[in-house]
Amino acid sequence: MNPYTLARKELSLTQSELATLANVSTQVVTNLERGLFYKPPSNVVHAIHQAYKDRDPYQSWNVQRAAQTYTLWVTEERKSHSDKFPALAHDCLTDESNTLINLWDWVDFRHLVSPSFRGFCRALVFQPSMLAEWEDRGLNKDAVRRALREVGYTEDSADIILSMRKSSVEV
Repeated sequence: MNPYTLARKELSLTQSELATLANVSTQVVTNLERGLFYKPPSNVVHAIHQAYKDRDPYQSWNVQRAAQTYTLWVTEERKSHSDKFPALAHDCLTDESNTLINLWDWVDFRHLVSPSFRGFCRALVFQPSMLAEWEDRGLNKDAVRRALREVGYTEDSADIILSMRKSSVEV
């Protein structure tokens, strides 16, 4: 389970209460608990750490271990979502019955996984703002590639899928 969710529950905090302590929106806490952040927001990490110290000054919360556990958890979540992504065989996307899927661009690929942008981000377990930056300006390509690899694509397959963005931008 997500270590930040576990910590919040152990501290008997709601998402809203944690958001208030961290001075962030509830949506930030929700996205963190869904695994949509590449790195956990420092405000939330600090708020959890401080809440543990306030509860018991002699008890500490291992921030680095939580970050490592979070990264492993996100990787496992991505693997568990691999069935939502079409297979790539011989440079062509195929469905479960191995039927060729015709895609013109990245947006077609995204819509094949989920009809909504946020749904795609949840399936990929990826931060929406980082994906939007990649779609709009080509930023965060390595992070998108890593996420695609973690849902089961090979490096070559991920590169083929990432190359679809160019046709989306050109249109």
